[in-house]
Amino acid sequence: MRELQLVNKLLHIIPDVKNFSTKQVLLQLLSVLLGVQPRPNDLLCFGQFISSTLPSVSQSEKDFILKEGEGDTEGDGDQILLRNRCFQLLHGLLFTQRNTVNSIVCEEIARVLGTDWLICFMQTHIHPTTVIWAMRLLVILCAGQGTPSLLLQR
Repeated sequence: MRELQLVNKLLHIIPDVKNFSTKQVLLQLLSVLLGVQPRPNDLLCFGQFISSTLPSVSQSEKDFILKEGEGDTEGDGDQILLRNRCFQLLHGLLFTQRNTVNSIVCEEIARVLGTDWLICFMQTHIHPTTVIWAMRLLVILCAGQGTPSLLLQR
């Protein structure tokens, strides 16, 4: 599936999928494709996709009330929900099955996307839930291998 560039293809169709369950399945498939040792190109495409959900500086997301349910979703909050789900997926990749930091994935994300990439999601006009996800990811990436995993557990 990696050879067929499925990550890139999934990222093109995910924004158009409105059904919550279907979107969750696609995100889980992305998680599998990006897991263990992600390919740099796939990781870069995923990072660029998340960045594409950012609003312009003139559009504030602060006042959006997010509602996520089992039914179909429509509205302006879709971009925020999708961005947060992608961050949640990325957060899950940073941990192993034993709930310790996956240093291989951390190093790859820091190398390909950089820690400054996460700072783009901490601007004042971005929804507070996104800022929290970006901060959590930044802390894990910056912590390094010497930090006890108890501080960085999910």
